[in-house]
Amino acid sequence: MHDIYALQLGRTHIVYSPLHHFTARVNKEALLALQRNSSGIHGGPLQDLANRIRRPAEYPSRPNSKTPSPSKIVIMPTRRCNMRCVYCNFVTDQAHSSTLDPIQACHFIDYALQNLIHNKSDFLHIHFFGGEPFLHHSIVDQIVHYARQNCIRNSVKLRLEVTTNGKFDRQYAQFVGNVFDTVVVSYDGSRAFQNANRPNPDGSGSFKQVSTTLQVLSETSTELCVRLCATDQSVHALPDLARQITDAYNIDKLNIEPLTANSVANSAGLRPPDPYAHSFKPLSALITKRINMVSKLSMGLLTSDKSAGLPVRSVKIH
Repeated sequence: MHDIYALQLGRTHIVYSPLHHFTARVNKEALLALQRNSSGIHGGPLQDLANRIRRPAEYPSRPNSKTPSPSKIVIMPTRRCNMRCVYCNFVTDQAHSSTLDPIQACHFIDYALQNLIHNKSDFLHIHFFGGEPFLHHSIVDQIVHYARQNCIRNSVKLRLEVTTNGKFDRQYAQFVGNVFDTVVVSYDGSRAFQNANRPNPDGSGSFKQVSTTLQVLSETSTELCVRLCATDQSVHALPDLARQITDAYNIDKLNIEPLTANSVANSAGLRPPDPYAHSFKPLSALITKRINMVSKLSMGLLTSDKSAGLPVRSVKIH
């Protein structure tokens, strides 16, 4: 049973096997019975599960003989950042201050396009990540213009996405909103949480500048996504934070992601929220208008559709 996993959920357990293609919710007695001797179970409510466990594991098929053809490229112009988020353990010191040579990125785009065309594919997806990618926006600009020009030349559809902290001026925000298909802005939802958790290097608050960026992006054609980090201190305020964000900005998606425990966050006195106490409860107050809401707990073993009262197309709780 090396490929079968069990996750405790209150008084029950979720049993999951990707190679045997099942997910089940069972009580402790059933779990112990499966662990002791699944081959000895004949009849009863566990019969179907036992049969699935006894079957040979179905491993993914091997890739075909086509030339590798990446349809998505993630580009990291730099690991540096112009914020000092109190829960971020991504290295930003001078030892890691090198930047990407845009020529290297353009060469890889050429490689991807060549293989896409060879394999008769016509779609390329480029996502910029960091650090803060727009800290060196000239590099991003060069790569974007090169990709657009060569995709048009080769009749390949291009989708451009970026994950950013939103710290740039109005003029560049307008450019970003009109050029990128999707812009993901990391933002903690209110002046208090944003300034406390995501300060500038000098300790000043970043709320005003990032809020302005979100307002500018709201007026463009881009798909605007807000990415909120939930901690043990902010999880209780999620309904209010969600309302504040959707009232203030014209967003398409709201992604709520739990803090990942790390030494930097620990030093700041922040912990991940308790998934059992807070995964569903804070969202129950958001019921008025239907949207798709996906709630994922512990490696995505559980999914749940809910209704909520937010003027956005989707909300995702990771």
